[in-house]
Amino acid sequence: MEFNDIKAELEAWHHHPDLRQTHRLWARAEALDFLHFAATILPELDAPQGDAAALAREVTRLTEALTACNDALFQWVRAAITSGALRGNSLRAYFDQFVTPPKEGSDLSSQPVVNDGVRTSYGALDVLVDGIFGLQDAPAPTVTRTAEMVHCEETPALAILDLVDQLDFGPQDRFYDLGCGLGQVVMLIHLLTGVSACGVEIEPQFVDFAQQQAAALGIDDVHFFHADAQTAAYSDGTIFFLFTPFRGAMLQRVLARLHAIAQKQPLRICTFGPCTPTVAAEPWLRSRRAEIPHEYKLTVFDS
Repeated sequence: MEFNDIKAELEAWHHHPDLRQTHRLWARAEALDFLHFAATILPELDAPQGDAAALAREVTRLTEALTACNDALFQWVRAAITSGALRGNSLRAYFDQFVTPPKEGSDLSSQPVVNDGVRTSYGALDVLVDGIFGLQDAPAPTVTRTAEMVHCEETPALAILDLVDQLDFGPQDRFYDLGCGLGQVVMLIHLLTGVSACGVEIEPQFVDFAQQQAAALGIDDVHFFHADAQTAAYSDGTIFFLFTPFRGAMLQRVLARLHAIAQKQPLRICTFGPCTPTVAAEPWLRSRRAEIPHEYKLTVFDS
């Protein structure tokens, strides 16, 4: 990309309609991606020094303005969660504003609903979730992964809403996210349903981070355990979620443990990602879907 291309695109973002409006999260995310790219590439471009410096200042000013818009939104939502104003149905209604299909001819400032339930991309609601839980400040992992351990990857927010929609949560339920990473699924499930929710995670830095976020937001009845899912205590669980945290023999050992628990109480196993076909092959589980489950479609199994 040439200097004049950067200048023209920056000008277009400056004149983008409603870019600073509170709910234009996805448009701002795209703009900030461009601005980060521009700030990185400008020093390398062939342009008069004065012109390059002036354009760099414009990039910085717009970056700061859009970041401030996002920060104000995230702080408001965090405060509303802490006060209890945004929980349960009210939080879901607020989230739904970010998954409404945009009107024809408008920019993709929200995340469009995918009717087939396949979630292979991120959108505005994911930007919001990142900001609520401070995921951009996540610590670096310290545990060396084995070949069967999968790196931490964020669960698409729409898949979490799918999980909430496909299950009936009751006061007797206890939810576990095995390989919970930074803990946002655990906290969102509790905030949206009120169910007692737990996360099991082998990376201690992630566990500490999740606990700090829950405490800062005043989220009670969520618990994070630094443990290996192959040996952790979760026999009190009734609903389990796996976003392919591990594979191979490790996954088989965890499934064997869940099978043992299912001998004592009915379980619901929810999967997302490449582990789904492996779980679907378990003879003690029944998929709620008639078709062969898609890897990136939230799938619920009953024991």
